[in-house]
Amino acid sequence: MIETFTLKHFRCFKNTSISPLSRINLIMGRNNSGKTAFLEGVFLHLGGTNPELPININIFRGIVKLVPNAHEVWGWLFHDKLTTEPIHLISYDVNGDKRELVVTLEPLRSSEIAKENEALDKPQHEFVSTISASNQQLSLVFRDPNGSEYRVGARFSKKQIIFSRDNKAEIPFSTSIFMATHIRNHVEDTERYSRLEQSGLHGPIIETMKQIEPKLKRFVVSISTGIPALHADLGGTKLIPLSYMGEGVKRLLSIALALPICQNGTLLIDEIENGIHHSNLITVFRAIHSLAEKFNVQLLATTHSWDCIHAVHEVYEKTNVYDFRLFEFEKGTGGADDFTVKAYNQDMIKSSLNRKTIL
Repeated sequence: MIETFTLKHFRCFKNTSISPLSRINLIMGRNNSGKTAFLEGVFLHLGGTNPELPININIFRGIVKLVPNAHEVWGWLFHDKLTTEPIHLISYDVNGDKRELVVTLEPLRSSEIAKENEALDKPQHEFVSTISASNQQLSLVFRDPNGSEYRVGARFSKKQIIFSRDNKAEIPFSTSIFMATHIRNHVEDTERYSRLEQSGLHGPIIETMKQIEPKLKRFVVSISTGIPALHADLGGTKLIPLSYMGEGVKRLLSIALALPICQNGTLLIDEIENGIHHSNLITVFRAIHSLAEKFNVQLLATTHSWDCIHAVHEVYEKTNVYDFRLFEFEKGTGGADDFTVKAYNQDMIKSSLNRKTIL
């Protein structure tokens, strides 16, 4: 698990460190205080050998149309869009091992320009434009605790993005998942449930969901409108498509399915309380705690909810180890570098909740 994470020259962060991280971590702060950007930085770092992630985090923010201009597509990854300074995303785990991802936007080498039509990987994003291709490439260099380097990159040709990977570039982390605020993929949830069912690991998912829908007997993958989809058996005569169930049920199921898939890895969730009624939050976080422990997952999530913070605190007050940490992000008025992070331990959280001074 990550214990300390540092972001240098990434998004709104000039040079910021967050520590000590625990198993369950909530990030709070006012709007536009860097909460989502922090999750994006961790996500890029954890997938440091995947050159497609910088595009994916733009999609999470609703940016789906691309122009073949590297500075426009990737420039806002850099602090104040100053692409002359490299991004450094650095983690130290509980054993003190260091991992670092360095991201640069650099001129395209002439040898790469000559190979414009020789995609190193099958292109994932295509477009047609009268604009000429950019002469810059995004470079990602990941260094593991042993000093090994993994180099990957992305560049534009005239009609597509070409991703390049070092032959030895294997992901040196366990699976990690980013759950964006308003994006839920029914197909992914169906695939994840099928994988867990085939592995005999779906039992904890059913038990988790019964805590907010006691009538649930099982989930079934069935064809709906020509597409495999999850259906719930609530003991009636008909299976109910998950799409017709409440947002809280769908949100918790997405989280519950992601946790086993992230075994020994990290789950990142933007606005974790979305769709979940405040009266169910303690039940939900009790289930998240159980699954995170069972599958050894570290959770980092943002929140705007006092009830959410209170619920997590209540759950961990009753556990043997208070494995919860709260962080408050705050932007000052002194410019881009005026940024503070406050870490709350158990006593500070309890005191602040009693006085209702958080948020």
